[in-house]
Amino acid sequence: EIPQFVLLTFDDAVNDLNQAFYEELFGGRFNPNGCPIKATFYVSHEWTDYAQVQDLYANGHEIASHTITHSFGTNFNEEKWANEVVGEAELLVRFGGVNPADIKGMRAPFLAVGGDKMF
Repeated sequence: EIPQFVLLTFDDAVNDLNQAFYEELFGGRFNPNGCPIKATFYVSHEWTDYAQVQDLYANGHEIASHTITHSFGTNFNEEKWANEVVGEAELLVRFGGVNPADIKGMRAPFLAVGGDKMF
């Protein structure tokens, strides 16, 4: 058999508007090996309830940065990108209780990276 992987990712705010959906999606569902399914949450600051981020993290989901302002990054310079991405990671640590070593990734809002100037 060929192993199959399904990656679940969500981005933007974590709050009461999506909490019930996440509870229904993850409640009582398991992988074929018996492990509960998990997802990566790319969290942006505005409208986020960090207590709910704490709950997701405590339940074993991956938490990552989706920037503070959720702005188009196509015109961001390197400093602005760092402030947005690292700033949100710091908020996740401070208010979401996420271990900084566990924040491994980020997702650019609207998938709009800074263009060739970033590379």
